[in-house]
Amino acid sequence: MKKKIRDKKINRIILHVGCHKTGTSSIQKALAVNQKYLASCGVITTSKTGQIGTTKDMLNVTLTLATETINCLEHLECDTLVLSNENYSWLSESESDSFVKTLRDYTDKVEGIIYLRRQDKLVISHKQQGAKSIKASVAYGHELRALPSMLSLAAQKYLNFHDKVCCWKNLLDDFVVRRFEPTLFHEGQLIY
Repeated sequence: MKKKIRDKKINRIILHVGCHKTGTSSIQKALAVNQKYLASCGVITTSKTGQIGTTKDMLNVTLTLATETINCLEHLECDTLVLSNENYSWLSESESDSFVKTLRDYTDKVEGIIYLRRQDKLVISHKQQGAKSIKASVAYGHELRALPSMLSLAAQKYLNFHDKVCCWKNLLDDFVVRRFEPTLFHEGQLIY
């Protein structure tokens, strides 16, 4: 049976893949607040892109695309679709590959952007948030010090920015890496 060929009505899809603690919520709020204006420019945005699941050891992460996202892709006609989810940065290479292949059913051009924060600052921020999230304590332990003396396998995998960047760079048509350092923001703005 031949796979149904779809008319590709989305010129390009831009993935904002995180990482955590790099202003992702602020970016998503800015996209939501400016949704009408962006739509008038042919840009559709959503942060409701699917369910991210993880095993207890946090070594295996899966993505189930939201029905809402699939319905959106099936019927959408626009210049640009922006999908933002900080948890994309947790996806394995095979999960990322499967996700991008699904998106290519709807567009010929998939691009991405990732913001990276120095790993020590990221760990400290996660540890500070640890009281709110069990995942941070699973990844970084329960030591009273900011940086753990030994990283768990999940933390090592998560903080391996080289593998993350290479994975996405190999899958996407264009991939931008930005350093999350407020003193380096263009005119003090995270988004420009």
